[in-house]
Amino acid sequence: MHPYHAWPFESVPNHALLSALWEAFAHGTLCLIAVLPLVLRSRRPLVAAAAAVVGGVAIDLDHAVAAGSLSLHAMETMRGRPDTHSFVVALAAGVLVAVVTRRALFGWAVFAVYAAHLLLDAPGGGTPLLWPVADVRELPWLACPAGIVALAVGSALAARAHAPRARAAIARDAGRGRVPA
Repeated sequence: MHPYHAWPFESVPNHALLSALWEAFAHGTLCLIAVLPLVLRSRRPLVAAAAAVVGGVAIDLDHAVAAGSLSLHAMETMRGRPDTHSFVVALAAGVLVAVVTRRALFGWAVFAVYAAHLLLDAPGGGTPLLWPVADVRELPWLACPAGIVALAVGSALAARAHAPRARAAIARDAGRGRVPA
C-alpha cells in the first residue's frame, strides 16, 4: 500500500502485531462513533456497541483471504486492500441486511459501520473504494473525520425517525400483556 503521507493512522508493516492491534482499536472506535446514536437508543446498548466494534474489525477478515495466510505480516504487506473494501459492497451489504431482516435500521447500521471502516482505510491508498464501478483508490484524509461525522448524523436521523415506531410497537405489545425484551 502506498500511504498518504499526511495520514497518521496508517499501519506499520515492520511491526505487524502492533499495527494489527492499532487498526482493530481504530476501526472499532470509529465504527462505534458512526452508529453511536443508534447504540444509545437501543434496548440493548452493550450488545449494539459490541456488534458495531466487532463488525468494524471483522471487515478486515478479507485480508486473510486475499493474502492466502493468517500471517499478520502477509496481511499487512499486501499491495492494496481486497476488492470487498468498497462503498459499493458496503451499500450492498446494508441493503441485503435490510431486506433479510426487514429492518431498514439494521441495514443502515451495517452500511454505516462498513463505510466508517472504509473511511479510515481510504487515505492510506490502495483501497478499491468504488469497485466494481470505478477505480478510485484513495480519498483525502479529511474525508475520514468528515465522513464519520456524516455517518453519525445519519445514524441520529435514522434513530430519531425510528423512535416513534418503536414506542408505538412497545405500547401495542404492552397492551397485549407482553413485556419488551
